[in-house]
Amino acid sequence: MFLPLLVSLYCCDDGDIILNEDINFDIADLDFCNLNDENGDIQSTVFFNINSTTNEVLSFELDNSTFIPTQESITASETRAVETLNLSLRDFDSAITRDYFCSGIPDSSIQILSELTGDRGNIRIQTRNITTLSGDDDGDGLSNEEEGFFLPENVTALADGSIPVGTNLSIFMDTDSDGIPNFRDQDDDNDNVFTSAEIDTDNETGEVTLTDTDGDTIPDYLDTDDDGDEIPTINEISDPSFFPNNNIDRNPDGIPNFLNSEATTNNNIPTQLVTNTFNSTFRTSVVGLFVGLSNGEATITRDLLRFGEFDVTESVLESPEVPEIEEEEEEEEMETIP
Repeated sequence: MFLPLLVSLYCCDDGDIILNEDINFDIADLDFCNLNDENGDIQSTVFFNINSTTNEVLSFELDNSTFIPTQESITASETRAVETLNLSLRDFDSAITRDYFCSGIPDSSIQILSELTGDRGNIRIQTRNITTLSGDDDGDGLSNEEEGFFLPENVTALADGSIPVGTNLSIFMDTDSDGIPNFRDQDDDNDNVFTSAEIDTDNETGEVTLTDTDGDTIPDYLDTDDDGDEIPTINEISDPSFFPNNNIDRNPDGIPNFLNSEATTNNNIPTQLVTNTFNSTFRTSVVGLFVGLSNGEATITRDLLRFGEFDVTESVLESPEVPEIEEEEEEEEMETIP
């Protein structure tokens, strides 16, 4: 998607000459680099959008700061004045790549043919954690929507259907109350068996069947006692595993103890919990508000200028701690002396 910057030629009351020019940038081409000085300390962050067809570049720089693309914006620091950002629109004599900005030292063989610099307005940088209803953030075979993710009140879905998650994750379903909502929890019931191993997925059609071993209407992936023998599944696991059939504690019939209601002799306190990994996507969008670009004689102005946006997905690994089990103190029987 290209975003044109269209303005007309006219004179304002204050004498500014407004330049008539079309400038096109694809919003998907926005990029950034964090730059360090010779000591390795953070020097600045530069955002840039390159039009590879015209060799035009729209860029600005944040001095003495680093941009973290996987950290949601803090409202108070989202907007910055153009005059502090070294905003520029430059036309080069040859093709520009991200190395021109990210190498630290620009290629001196590339010449700037013309340049406009920012002299007014603000730039808003916003980073949001996003997902979709149909996505599967934890990769367990169930969609986010099937695991309780929904469009929160007062939240508007983005143009491509992505939904900002927000920071209040407590509004989403969290079966095991571990602080991780089901749509990002690989072990929804915290029984040391991954959800993906407690559902049956058809390899050809992708259709999912929710297994319910003990027939109590609670599917195994949400049931802390899969076989209904009154011994928690987690206590019948010999080794936390993605493949529960690998567990060594089983009857001669090959059925793991936690799925065998007749196996009731194994009741072990867990020594570790399976780690939880999920994908978290952050979208950064940059918008200019009432921006002016000038060469000293002419000025391009735009009330709203979309610099572009980009997504960064990180794999989040969490290692839950085993809950402490309070040992019951044995009460000594007091003999009554007649």
